[in-house]
Amino acid sequence: SSTRLYDTGSLVITNFGFFPFKHLATLITPNFFGNPATLNYTGVGYFDNFSTYPGILALILAFYSLRSKSKISLVCWTGAILALLLSLKTPLSFFLFEKNIAGFACAVAARAMSLFTFCLSILSGIGLNQLLSQKKVSIFYFVAFLLLLLLFWLIPGAVFFKLRNLTDTSLYLIQKTTLRNLVIPTFVVTVPLIFLSLHRFIPKKTVSFYTIFLALIMITLQFGDLFVFGQKYLSF
Repeated sequence: SSTRLYDTGSLVITNFGFFPFKHLATLITPNFFGNPATLNYTGVGYFDNFSTYPGILALILAFYSLRSKSKISLVCWTGAILALLLSLKTPLSFFLFEKNIAGFACAVAARAMSLFTFCLSILSGIGLNQLLSQKKVSIFYFVAFLLLLLLFWLIPGAVFFKLRNLTDTSLYLIQKTTLRNLVIPTFVVTVPLIFLSLHRFIPKKTVSFYTIFLALIMITLQFGDLFVFGQKYLSF
């Protein structure tokens, strides 16, 4: 049996280590609740258990894979959804962990997010291929996520503005951290959106070269985004 079952301070005892619903915000920006490396983490539990970030660009591209009819896409979407259902506190996951089916009670539920990230990485590759193989490139999901980011800016921004004269309050500092950590994800979404919007104006003779350029831009941004996130936490 696992020592987690007898550790009174364990996440397993308190809540089986379910991934908090509010931490789904870290799919958009990994440091939404701060980061222990900068001593401003205000999220639930341990950062490494309850923070998952496949890259906002990968998340957007994964949605483009919905247009694919391949079996791989179907399998990966099934795996991603199942991983979410097991990670979050849902009737299915709670039943499996509470009844200790297949030894689930000895694990931390949130770790299933690693499967979600794995499936999403495959789906993002399929989505990138779907996006760039279209004659008329769609920017729908990029616009949708940019609007979502705008909402992320507005809520803490409103609180930050309201408390701007109370710079010593903890709430002010939390909102300031959140706003600062939204800069990189917003940049990563905006740059491809601009280039994709220009796609329709590119002469037919150079479309293939421009498509390769777009792919390189998005791959570079994805790598840079994850590199910054990883290096920041590894310093901790």
